[in-house]
Amino acid sequence: MVDEEIIYKKRGIGMFVIEGAKEKLLNEIYLATTRRRKAVGMSVDKVIELIKEDKK
Repeated sequence: MVDEEIIYKKRGIGMFVIEGAKEKLLNEIYLATTRRRKAVGMSVDKVIELIKEDKK
């Protein structure tokens, strides 16, 4: 995750999340999901339905 600039290291202290990392990760997830959805011909409504079912 350091290479993806999500976290950074402080020697002797630990690892820390970079500001804006959450938005960056969510955007990457969105783009990957959109590509896969389109590749299999799935509608946005179907993806939303599946997500809602998973929360039950």
